[in-house]
Amino acid sequence: MEQVNRRRAIDALEILQTLLLGHEPEEAACLNHTKRRAMLAHAANNALEQRKRRRQILGHELSSEPCWEILLTLYANWSQGSRISVTDLAHETGIPSATVVRWLSVLVDRKQVCREPDPSDGRRIWLRLTREAVEKTEQVLTAQSFAAERLRTPMVRAA
Repeated sequence: MEQVNRRRAIDALEILQTLLLGHEPEEAACLNHTKRRAMLAHAANNALEQRKRRRQILGHELSSEPCWEILLTLYANWSQGSRISVTDLAHETGIPSATVVRWLSVLVDRKQVCREPDPSDGRRIWLRLTREAVEKTEQVLTAQSFAAERLRTPMVRAA
């Protein structure tokens, strides 16, 4: 039974590595199994730490994947000085419109997003992050960039 669980863990880590890196790095093929497992465990722990930090900063509900995708897209548009409409947000994220509208309602209620009517088109609503949302998003992105840096230089321990 222990052997089966060990094999499942190895398979899961290999899948995680492929998802995180998009491919198996050349150096991973040269590593022995112990070092490779340590590297993948490090990657898994970093991914879990990033999610935990995101939940601590944004709260459990706002750190869900669709909401985070919406916040990232709004942040990217804000940082470029551009605006985005509800329709364009759904299109750009690939999230169904109904889901985007539902999350936007939550974000507006929590004062993370402002809706502004387009004076030239009464049907269009422009979206923008509040200052608080910009600060929180930047906190999460900063934490993730530090975690990514640690991932690039893993501390491999002998097992």
